[in-house]
Amino acid sequence: MLLLLLIFALLVLSALEDIKYLSTPQLYLYLAFALSVVYSLQHAHYVLAAFVVLALGWAYQYLPGPSLLLLAVYPPTWPLIVLGAGKREGVIGEGDLIAAATVSLISPWAGWGSLVGLVLFWAMLRRGRALWMPAIPGILMGALPFLVR
Repeated sequence: MLLLLLIFALLVLSALEDIKYLSTPQLYLYLAFALSVVYSLQHAHYVLAAFVVLALGWAYQYLPGPSLLLLAVYPPTWPLIVLGAGKREGVIGEGDLIAAATVSLISPWAGWGSLVGLVLFWAMLRRGRALWMPAIPGILMGALPFLVR
């Protein structure tokens, strides 16, 4: 439980920084991701952890394009595939992808909720805003119902 609270606190700090400065320190997100990997492995979600790390490898272009066929077999990685495609095209930032991966490691349904929350948050902010919009608050708001147990 303490581990989940620490992960949540790091994500909230990142979301606040993203709202205020439209960027976030990567240290918070990397630390939250590392803690979520530990949480996932403690709860014996080995397959989920492996596929999320592979999806991040594909998004960062460490894995070739045909490895996407392997990732498409496991539905909890689909939100990361969508966000990873956005990262590869330069639409989504690195921090946004790491935040979504962190949430996906805690609960597979939270990954889907983060994608829905991101789309709804951006649709709400799109009115009158420029190109750069915060994404981590939307990811966190969409995943919040699945993270609060």
